[in-house]
Amino acid sequence: MTEFRNLLAALLAEIFACAGNPDYFTPEEATENRQRLQEFEQLYRNRQLVCHSDGSVGLVPNAFGKQEVQSAGAGYTIETKEGLVLEEAYLPLPLIYDGKPVTSLVAEYEAVLYCLQTLATTHSHPEILQIEFFADSEILVRQVNGESRTRIEAQKRMKREVLAYAKRFASI
Repeated sequence: MTEFRNLLAALLAEIFACAGNPDYFTPEEATENRQRLQEFEQLYRNRQLVCHSDGSVGLVPNAFGKQEVQSAGAGYTIETKEGLVLEEAYLPLPLIYDGKPVTSLVAEYEAVLYCLQTLATTHSHPEILQIEFFADSEILVRQVNGESRTRIEAQKRMKREVLAYAKRFASI
């Protein structure tokens, strides 16, 4: 966060100190610097985001009365603190995950990962983002927070991925 503020302060100082000197910036450079400043200001204002994720698995009984996975998906929304929706997305998931039918918990992890990957790759400065994250899976939240053990290898791997992505942001 300090690095971002220093960068913004340096850019502001350069623009304001040289604004009156026509030999310092060409009109195109001055316009470009103003645009960069506006982008930084917008970026700084939208650094606090609220994310909601959800994963689901649709089950149907087969001919023998056992439940089978019919559909699976992961989705998320990203909003500003003021409630402006910046992005929402849905990802259909494969019905088989690591050789086994996909579970609700795997779908929940996929939703969280999908959201964090999007933020990390599409935001120009993910290190300044302060994210308030909501997931409706109590098991997932407890596992990620270290309050519950993760026993299944696929879930352990997904938990490690979530924690690795979390390090890219100012806070979650």
